[in-house]
Amino acid sequence: MPNTSDVQPFNATCGGGLVLNKDVYDMAPGEALQLINFEPSTEGGYRRLNGTTKYNSTIVPQVVSAADRIQMSAVFNDKIIVARGGTVSYGTTSGSWTSLATSLGTTYTYDFDKFNFDGTSKIIIATGEAAAFTVNTSFAVDVINATGGGSAPTNPKFVKSFANHVFYGGMSNATHSIIFSGPFENFWNTHSDAI
Repeated sequence: MPNTSDVQPFNATCGGGLVLNKDVYDMAPGEALQLINFEPSTEGGYRRLNGTTKYNSTIVPQVVSAADRIQMSAVFNDKIIVARGGTVSYGTTSGSWTSLATSLGTTYTYDFDKFNFDGTSKIIIATGEAAAFTVNTSFAVDVINATGGGSAPTNPKFVKSFANHVFYGGMSNATHSIIFSGPFENFWNTHSDAI
């Protein structure tokens, strides 16, 4: 058995917390590059999170059956938007859920993106089984459709905003195509939009 009488314990203090402006060679003991489930401590350094609370204790409305799972959740305008069983609803930290859109099919995929082209934040949602639609900060729904004789994307499955355009993909009539709107628009117009 080796002699361990000369071995002294070394205590590393966790006083540094999350440090992102140093490389690993300049960091002191206890400083971390990555923290999961930790937060800054009022006494210096960091501490483990004590737990979480439910955002809303009211169950999201079930449309078809209790087996329907939550298919989408997004925080938008200090509220949460959820999709379950072909229905999209929104709610606050307390209270009931308000339906935004129904009859969206039996899809199990929702894609969404947030954008702001005109000073009003919006979230656009696509399902692949119904027309894409936007929700503004007043939670008014606007279905994406053609204007001025143009053609709208048919039931897109994917939607993203990029470089002041809205891109749609996986349409039910052209699954391998990507189309996009005109600049600063999310709808189709024969004069300015590209298809």
